[in-house]
Amino acid sequence: MEAVTEMIFEGIKKFGGEIMCGILIMVAIWKFPWLKEIFGKKENDTEAEAMRILEIQRILELKRKDEERIEEERRHTEEAKRREEIQRELERKLQEEERLREELRQREEALKQLEAQKAEEARLREEAERRLEEQRRANAQNLNEPTDAQAQYELGKKHYEVGNYAEAVKWYRLAAEKGHVKAQFNLGNKYFKGEGVGQDKTEAFKWYLLAAEKGYAPAQCNLGNMYFKGDGVRQDKTGAVMWYTLAAEQGEVPAQFNLGLMYENGEGVAKNLQEARKWYQAAAEQGDEDAKAALVRLR
Repeated sequence: MEAVTEMIFEGIKKFGGEIMCGILIMVAIWKFPWLKEIFGKKENDTEAEAMRILEIQRILELKRKDEERIEEERRHTEEAKRREEIQRELERKLQEEERLREELRQREEALKQLEAQKAEEARLREEAERRLEEQRRANAQNLNEPTDAQAQYELGKKHYEVGNYAEAVKWYRLAAEKGHVKAQFNLGNKYFKGEGVGQDKTEAFKWYLLAAEKGYAPAQCNLGNMYFKGDGVRQDKTGAVMWYTLAAEQGEVPAQFNLGLMYENGEGVAKNLQEARKWYQAAAEQGDEDAKAALVRLR
């Protein structure tokens, strides 16, 4: 029986097509009734196998869809991360660009300020040179030439010596307004110290300047001090050097010492130890102890 069955299945394999297979099976069952049980069993096995295959295919399909969904979610997640990274990078670049723009603006502003400062320094140097030349000419004039204000000055001096500062200011002012150099200087001192009048360093500067422009060395030295410290006037060390020089050239000891300091420290003028020694020496020769100590220091 097994041999006949094998022969039938071999015949089925040799013929293609579903119709031919069906005819052959029907003939075989009609000829050999006992084959019906065999074919029935095989048909049941085939259906079960088909169901298993379909179930496997369904499971595989579900698995494939799950994998596709997971892959899609992963892709979306990576895409979202990539977009966030791009957004962060864009924000960083924008911040960097803004920082660079601000830095450029600050540098441009600093450059403008530097140019303005250089222009102002050039103007101050030119003004200082002009004043220096004018004051050198003024120094040649006779500072003690008698004037109508001399008596007023002497009267103010007497009031000051006895401590009557307000009255001294009165007479110094009258003489100063007539151009008396020493009265102008003394009136400047009263305003600077607040003696006999309310302290007013701006007013003091005004009277010192009037006396200094006439070549009065103590007034020139005081102007140098005010410019050096920025006391009652905008600080200007170049201006301080100019006024110290004018006074020092006339033998004003404090101006000589201060001018030596300016050259030693390079303040308001290029550092020059030889020039510093020169002015320290000039002051020391007039007995200034600080100048003598400075000379020892610069040996």
